[in-house]
Amino acid sequence: MSAPLSSGQQRLWTVSQLEGAGPAYNETMAFALRGPLDHEALQRAFDALADRHEALRTRIVVEDGRPVQIVEPAGHGFPLTVTERPGDAAGAAAEPFDLTRAPLARGRT
Repeated sequence: MSAPLSSGQQRLWTVSQLEGAGPAYNETMAFALRGPLDHEALQRAFDALADRHEALRTRIVVEDGRPVQIVEPAGHGFPLTVTERPGDAAGAAAEPFDLTRAPLARGRT
């Protein structure tokens, strides 16, 4: 089921439609972890986070010529990519999001 966009979503969608729109609105966060990383546990944690928060499962599509939001059901998952080198994770910020595909968040380790 779709719903109207909030004013913030409307602005984001409008900017994304401009020619040359890129990752200007991507917000990058980095965290330093110590010790061995359990990638499976981290994936489960991010999946649970997405299950609890609809904003992480929302996508924006055009219906009848108007942009609307669609919230995917819990269990949709959260994309978490494992990279071989720490510097590779920074590249995620340079990739614009496809607003028609949920979630509008991603992680790299």
